[in-house]
Amino acid sequence: MPVSGALTLGRAGGRFRAHEFHYATMLSASGEALFTAADSYDIDLGPAGLRRGSVAGSFMHLIDREED
Repeated sequence: MPVSGALTLGRAGGRFRAHEFHYATMLSASGEALFTAADSYDIDLGPAGLRRGSVAGSFMHLIDREED
């Protein structure tokens, strides 16, 4: 799951392993995508999470950073 833009998490394009776990529903959302997600078969799942300036949030639980 690559980071969409540079953050304290790392550089843009840096990759993480994660899973999504939540009991919530988003009624509306605005902002820039935080991650682009794919499943274990590398099928694109689209954007995940949002960021606005230095604030970011998502339902993704980061497990580990993938090595380059």
